[in-house]
Amino acid sequence: MAKQAQTFFLEEWLKANSGAISNTNSTNSTPQSARAIIQAWADLRESLQQKSFTQQHYQSLQTLLNSGIALYVADPQVKLILAILSSPDLSLPSESYPLFLRLLYIWVRKSSKPSPVFINSSINVLFQLFSSQSVTNKSSLFFTEFLLLLGAFSFIPSIPENTRTQCLDCFCKIMEEEYKLVSLFDDLVPSVLSGIGYALSSCGSIHFVRILDNLFQIWNKEGGPSSNVQHGLMILHLVEWVLYNCIQSHEKIIIFSREILESHKSQYASFSIVMGAAGALRASNRSISSGLMELRSSAEKRLEIIATEYVSINGNDSVLLQCISLALARSGDVFSREKHSLLLCLTSAILTEILPLKRFYTNIYMNSSNKGNHEVKEHLQSVIFKEAGVITSVFCKQYAQANEGSKNKVENLIWDFCQDVYMSHRQVALFLKGKDEELLQDLEKITESAFLMVVFFSLAVTKQKLVPNIPKEIQLDISVKILISFSCLEYFRRMRLSEYMDTIRGVAGSVQENEAACVSFVESIPSYGDLTKVHVSSNKMEFTWCKDEMQTSRILFYLRVIPTCAEYIPSSVFRKTVAPILFLYMGHPNGKVTRASHSTFVAFISSGKDYDDERVSLKEQLVYYYMQRSLEGYPGVTPFEGMASGVAALVRYLPAGSPCIFYSVHCLVEKASSLCSEFPKEPNSWNDLHDELEPCKKLLDLLLRLLSLVDIQVLPSLMKLLAQLVVELPEDGQNMVLNDLFAQVADSDDVTRKPTLVSWVQSLSYLSSQATIKGGGQRKHEKSSAIIWNKGRLFGLNRIFARIFTPLVSFLFLTLNHTLPLGLGLALTPVIHPSFNFKNLLPVFPLQILSLNQTEFGLTMGKWRCLGLYLIFVTIFLVANAYTCVGVGNISVVCFEQERLALLKFKESVGDESKMLSSWVGNDCCLWERIHCNGVTGHVERLHLRGDIAIVSFEKYDSGSSYSFDSDGNYLVGYEVNSSLVELRHLRHLDLSGNYFIGNQIPEFIGSLNQLTYLNLSNTFIQGIVPHHIGSLSNLKILDLSSNEELMASDMAWTFGLSSLELLDLNSLNLSGAHNWDMMLYMIPSLKELSLSNCGLFGSFLNSSRIVSNIKHLDLGFNSLKGPIPKSLARLRTLEVLDLSHNHLTGPIPTFFGNLTKLDLSFNQLSGSIPESFGKLAALTKLYLESNSLTGHIPTNIGRLVSLQAISVHSNLLNGTIPVSFRQLDKLQYLDISNNSLEGVIFEAYFANLSMLKHLDTSSNMKLTFNISHEWIPPFQLVTLRLNSCNIGNEFPQWLHNQRKLEELVLSNTSISGPLPTWLRKMPIIPFLDLSHNKLTGPLTNLPNGGNVDAFDYGLNNALFLGNNLFNESIPRSLCRRTDLRYLDISRNRLTGKIPKCLENLQRLLTMIFSSNRLSGVIPNSITLNSSLVWLQLNDNNLIGELPWESGNLGALRVLDVGDNELSGNIPASIGEKLGSLVVFRLHKNNFTGSIPRSLCKASNLQILDVAYNFLTGSIPHCLGELKAMVESSPVNLGNATLSSDKNVIQVLKGVDLEYTKTWDIVFNMDLSSNKIVGEIPLKLTALSMLIGLNLSNNHLSGMIPENIGNMTRLESLDLSGNKLTGMIPSSMAALTFLSHLNLSHNNLTGRIPTGRQLQTLTDPSIYNGNKDLCGAPLLKNCSNHKDPSSTRSKEKYEAANAPMKIWFYVDIMSGFATGFWGVIGVLLFKKHWRHKLFMFADETVDKIYVAVVILYLYDICNINEVVRLGNCICLEFGKSMRGRISTGNVLLSLSGSPAATA
Repeated sequence: MAKQAQTFFLEEWLKANSGAISNTNSTNSTPQSARAIIQAWADLRESLQQKSFTQQHYQSLQTLLNSGIALYVADPQVKLILAILSSPDLSLPSESYPLFLRLLYIWVRKSSKPSPVFINSSINVLFQLFSSQSVTNKSSLFFTEFLLLLGAFSFIPSIPENTRTQCLDCFCKIMEEEYKLVSLFDDLVPSVLSGIGYALSSCGSIHFVRILDNLFQIWNKEGGPSSNVQHGLMILHLVEWVLYNCIQSHEKIIIFSREILESHKSQYASFSIVMGAAGALRASNRSISSGLMELRSSAEKRLEIIATEYVSINGNDSVLLQCISLALARSGDVFSREKHSLLLCLTSAILTEILPLKRFYTNIYMNSSNKGNHEVKEHLQSVIFKEAGVITSVFCKQYAQANEGSKNKVENLIWDFCQDVYMSHRQVALFLKGKDEELLQDLEKITESAFLMVVFFSLAVTKQKLVPNIPKEIQLDISVKILISFSCLEYFRRMRLSEYMDTIRGVAGSVQENEAACVSFVESIPSYGDLTKVHVSSNKMEFTWCKDEMQTSRILFYLRVIPTCAEYIPSSVFRKTVAPILFLYMGHPNGKVTRASHSTFVAFISSGKDYDDERVSLKEQLVYYYMQRSLEGYPGVTPFEGMASGVAALVRYLPAGSPCIFYSVHCLVEKASSLCSEFPKEPNSWNDLHDELEPCKKLLDLLLRLLSLVDIQVLPSLMKLLAQLVVELPEDGQNMVLNDLFAQVADSDDVTRKPTLVSWVQSLSYLSSQATIKGGGQRKHEKSSAIIWNKGRLFGLNRIFARIFTPLVSFLFLTLNHTLPLGLGLALTPVIHPSFNFKNLLPVFPLQILSLNQTEFGLTMGKWRCLGLYLIFVTIFLVANAYTCVGVGNISVVCFEQERLALLKFKESVGDESKMLSSWVGNDCCLWERIHCNGVTGHVERLHLRGDIAIVSFEKYDSGSSYSFDSDGNYLVGYEVNSSLVELRHLRHLDLSGNYFIGNQIPEFIGSLNQLTYLNLSNTFIQGIVPHHIGSLSNLKILDLSSNEELMASDMAWTFGLSSLELLDLNSLNLSGAHNWDMMLYMIPSLKELSLSNCGLFGSFLNSSRIVSNIKHLDLGFNSLKGPIPKSLARLRTLEVLDLSHNHLTGPIPTFFGNLTKLDLSFNQLSGSIPESFGKLAALTKLYLESNSLTGHIPTNIGRLVSLQAISVHSNLLNGTIPVSFRQLDKLQYLDISNNSLEGVIFEAYFANLSMLKHLDTSSNMKLTFNISHEWIPPFQLVTLRLNSCNIGNEFPQWLHNQRKLEELVLSNTSISGPLPTWLRKMPIIPFLDLSHNKLTGPLTNLPNGGNVDAFDYGLNNALFLGNNLFNESIPRSLCRRTDLRYLDISRNRLTGKIPKCLENLQRLLTMIFSSNRLSGVIPNSITLNSSLVWLQLNDNNLIGELPWESGNLGALRVLDVGDNELSGNIPASIGEKLGSLVVFRLHKNNFTGSIPRSLCKASNLQILDVAYNFLTGSIPHCLGELKAMVESSPVNLGNATLSSDKNVIQVLKGVDLEYTKTWDIVFNMDLSSNKIVGEIPLKLTALSMLIGLNLSNNHLSGMIPENIGNMTRLESLDLSGNKLTGMIPSSMAALTFLSHLNLSHNNLTGRIPTGRQLQTLTDPSIYNGNKDLCGAPLLKNCSNHKDPSSTRSKEKYEAANAPMKIWFYVDIMSGFATGFWGVIGVLLFKKHWRHKLFMFADETVDKIYVAVVILYLYDICNINEVVRLGNCICLEFGKSMRGRISTGNVLLSLSGSPAATA
């Protein structure tokens, strides 16, 4: 309705949404000037005055209507119009009436509140016009405007009901009687429908039925309007508008549903019913009204009924088909039921109406192209074609809902359509080529849409069919058909589509691993004959196979796919089908095609096994054709890169010494010689003819690189031929080749052939230099007489050199042939067959090596150069036969020197202890590891320097951060990312992730690498602000800056420039200040994946209605987002992964749509029930809803999610039973329903099909019962099983005996009893085993103990929890084998015996809890060897002996509890000195002696100190008051020791033994009671403000209670009883507001008990017992007559202490008084002037006061005259001193308000 809001006129909105063209009377006409509008109104007023309406006045009327939206009709103009229409003196032309009615309509629609007077007058005039005889010849336009105006009048809210009824009656009458006139022209239909819309929105039920009936049957009436798509769209949006306006009128919605959707009236046009139903669906999409929701169901049913009827009769109504498709496209999701007729209708509409290519091809080919051109252009402008994309999307969704039969039928139709398009368009394209290019281009626009439709449909097919539950044969068949269809339409692929690539990857991956599928696909390729012959009947058409672009595109597709499955193509199929086409298209002028042909050849050559003789034979045969075909087209057609890759492949993958390799080398040399000989050989000719010689140089370069590729048998032949070629080159050519050779040999790492190559290159250099000296003429003679070995001529020697070297060489060969083995010797001197010629394709080649026959080497051969060549070949033979294998290198390019230096600078700038860059040596950086160069240009394109740095620990301090790294990781360390990388200007891929660049910022130069498509700086410890320069990387597709917690961004505008970005990962960046972060979701249209997890985002949830439509992955987890989940986010169709976990989201879970594969809403505050709509998310694989407040049942339709692999709903408020439908989730691997209120009984049937289940957690569901038989064998192998706090029976589950892969088993609190079964001992060791809180008995020897110790999984949470059972006997030594354990708890059992010494083997142990057993003996010293131990509890046993002095070795220990034993001796001083991290130290109830060691004061983290009930002596160390943890709070850090089933600390607080489990870490207690401690209570103890318990009772403490004990404000329990304390109870104790337990009994305290605050609540008198001199409440002893001697002494002592203070107090007062007094008096004595002033001021002040008092007194007792008289007398009496003061009296009197006062 957004468009509707932009106009006042309903008809214009209907036209805009239907694509109709406005008529001449439209308000959208050309606007007129204000002057013209004013003049037009003046002309109309003049016509009324003149009582004459002329043509000029009619033109003025048209001028007004042509003003469009600028026209506004006010009440004065309405008055004028009505006067003209009702004037009896004016004779108006009939054509003017519609125009006047249109002006009235504009007034009604634009006026915010039309005048009721004018409304009534207008309606009266209308009715007069309707019945007037002057307009008997009423036109269609008149009736149309009349209806429109009537509807508009009825739509006015303020119109009286009787008037509205009158208008509606007339409206219905005209519709029923004059429908032919109304619908005579299509241009009038929008206005008629608008009038209907106004009327329907305002009428009552009776008129609503009548108007609806007229609306839907007018199209079937004789003479009614013709049905077309534009009319249908108008009906659709009209119904939407009406129903949405009728939301409050539930009655109208029911009527519409009953009359239109549920009834089947034959007089209604089917297309109008379809569009009406679609309008109802659109209205229901915009509102959640219950009435509209019911309407939606009826509309869906009606649509499907009409579609079913159409399919059943095989209808050919094109309008109906188009309307069905448009209705579905504009209605949103429509649920199709069993018959799926909507899918079939959509298929028919797409193939025949939206993409009517078959009809167009037939018309064009059989008729003239002119008619076809008009038809095609008209279709391109049609609404149905413009919405092809939306219809395709609906089509794919309908396909996903269909049954298998319907799916198969539709698939076959689409695949056949692709074949038809290929054949037909190919013929038409040949027919129109050069005749009607415009028509051909228009046709290809339609075919491009067809291609897109097929792509999206194929993607939908793969999602439905390429899934594990579909048989493999069907998957392969589908994959092959998709590939064939894509090949048919490959020509129309004009853009890069991710959906296309995804589909190709999926189907190609399925096909390429199956031989039958590969063969099926390959055999579908057109045959050689089909490709070279045209199938068009016209003989006049010339056909050239290479100019058939559509055919070429199809073959190119095959040539790109076949290499992926070449391994599985049989040799016979490749020979028959692929090879002819391969060699045919090697000669194609298109470079892409020829390169693809070479790639296919390479793929086949490199496929197969060496022992497959048939395949090897075919490869060798193909090589001859390949070399011939490639070299024929080089240079020109054959691309050098393709040929080079083919040659490299054949020399690498063919058998060593294969004749084909010899042949290929010879052909290359011959071609190079031919190319190089075409140019003059003058000096510097190679430099002058650089471009012309490029083909020759490339071949030479290829031959040089073959030196490192060919096998050792071919190498001599290659070297010989190459040497012959080089010496014939001009000087500068020789220098170039030799330079390349020297560089190549120098960089070679092949130790096998390098010595041979060195000698050869040196000799070749010598020969070249000699040949250069010889000169030009000699060179020509040498060339003519050079040895051409295939003609049987051998090299000759100069006579002089022959005399010297011939005997030596002959001797050498004779010796070798007699001393070496027969085969090796013959290999050195083989004989060439005299008749052999390389051009003859012989099936078998003998070894082609130069024969050295001494007689032929006579002295007559006088070429001095031959000596050098002879020695070269001798060296080659000797070295080559001395080795048995050679390495094969790669043909690669040499990198640029500038880029190499830049990389070396980067290497120098980083630390590389792990030797990641050790290969960065040599001149060719393209050969370095982690670098990839372009195979053509040689520029560095990829820099892959990903490290694997592993953070072992990370701690933050006030001064900064501290990191600890895994020293075994491979990573670089740098202070900055060196700017030298800016030289790599062609870099496309940069990965520096996982390295250590802490403290550095992202360098700004990265913004200049504008070729980058991939940038990964994740986990590099960079910090600072993300530079905005990165936003200039417009080609960037992947950007990963995640896992850099110190990196931040305050403004995300820099991302808006990344126009190609598809993946953006900013996890763990600080974006808390980036308030525009949500703009990334709609400012980067290409974005598909966005990860903003743990970025500090907060506030309300984003406005997701603007999210880009192609987003697939959205991760906003671990933030602080609030509010409900927007429904618009849930409706994103493209969304596949959504992670909103760990936020503060509230409200219910909305209904999700689309193709979600993962949904994570865990750890929020969501409420309500789990939506039933989850059952429709067919693609969902992972669903996480844990830790919310969800209620209700688990929906049963979740069982429909056959792809579901993981579901977690733990920690909610769910109830009910577990749905039986879970058994259908055969792919389920992870199921967690723990910590809910589920109930019911679980049988084996629940798990019958869950063969892939690995994780099962049903814990903490107290009413859930497992009823599993003993004989049941589960179909799964679990890794994790948690059944704690469930009912699983009394016995240990027998069905676990075959679970051999268990890594975690939790059966705690399940009421199982009895001994452990014997079969359990044979099971592999379970890393995490929890059997606590049961009634298990017997020994521990039957614990799982199978498997190899070396194969243990040393995980972080390996644990054994057996506490709270009834196990007996001793601790088995087999427990010492569990070297993987981190946690061991066997507490609260009945174990006896000693603690095994072998426990020292458990070096990874963090927690050891052996408490509450019957263990005896001493604590073994071996325990103290476990330096990683954090928690050690041995309390409540029968242990004896001393606490090992080596306990100080436990440096990581936080909790040490050996209480309630029989331990003796002194407390080791090392505990305090070395256990600095100790938090809990408990020696309660033992026999320890000696004093409390002062070293305990060094345990600054100590917060529980319990040494009560021992025999400790000495005094309390004063330094205990400096224990930091008891002074100021700090969190307890247990490291990794937090995992435990029963961690507890027992403390005596408030006189009761309390066991703290979850909250022990917030307990601060000091218990030194029941010892023999003497001395006073240290004053420093009162500084322990964090203490909640202090117990010093039952000792021998003396002295007074510290006065400032009130500083211990958190004390809840204070026990000082049973000591010898004296003095008064400090009054500060009243400040202990938390004190709830106090015991001061049995001391010598005196005086009054303090009152106030918390002490008044402690009314138990026993807490003060044993203190005979205490008095006051709550004791009965009264303090009024009690004289406390101690108080007197205290008072005297206080006065004596304060006596000096009193003296100084009085001294200060006296000195201050004296200073002030003499400071004033002294000044007055010495300053006479000051003294006089002071006295005069005093006199004047007194006089004023006196006069004022007297006057006021007299005024009160006398009249005003007497006051004046007396005042004068007083003034005279006072004399001169009072003169001038009478004015004062006058003033005072005047103030009284008396008029006489001024006299």
